[in-house]
Amino acid sequence: MLQSPFITAVGHMRQGHAWLLQKDEQGYEEAFRCFQQSIAISETLMVPRLKVESYWGICQVHGFRGHLAEAAHAADQGIAIAQSAGDEWIEALIRLSLGGSYALAGQMADANRELAEALVALRECSDTHGEALALLWHCLVWHRQEETKLLLPALADLLRLTRAYGYDYL
Repeated sequence: MLQSPFITAVGHMRQGHAWLLQKDEQGYEEAFRCFQQSIAISETLMVPRLKVESYWGICQVHGFRGHLAEAAHAADQGIAIAQSAGDEWIEALIRLSLGGSYALAGQMADANRELAEALVALRECSDTHGEALALLWHCLVWHRQEETKLLLPALADLLRLTRAYGYDYL
C-alpha cells in the first residue's frame, strides 16, 4: 500500500507545498519539481482529480514570482479539473492564489475579480480561514487603490473572523 503510485503522487504534492513555505528561488524550483512529478504519476494512473492540487501549487510557484501568464495557465488547468469533479473548494483556493499573485504584481482589476470569486465560494463552503485570507488580500488591494468604502467593511469582516476563530497570525 505505501509503495502505491497514488500515495507517491500525494507525497510529492505535500513535499511541494512544504517547499513553497521556503519562499525563495530554491524553494520554488523544488516545489515545481515535486508538483511536476506528482502530475506525471497522476497521468499514468489516469486520475485527473489527483492533479488539481499540483496545479494549485504550480500557480503559486509562478504567480508569487511574478510569472502571471504561467500562473494563470496552471490555474486554468486546475480549475477545469476541479469544476469537472465538482470541487468548488479547491477551485476557490486556486482562485485565491491567482488573485494574490495578481495583487502582488499590481494588477488590481484581475486581483479583485479572482478574489471576489474565491470569497463567494469560500463562504459557500463555510471555510472561514479561506474567507479570512480572501478578505486579507482584498484589503491589501483596496488599501493600495485607496478604496476606503470597500476597505473598511472588508477589514471589519476580517477582524471579526480573526477574533472569532483565532486567526491572530493574519
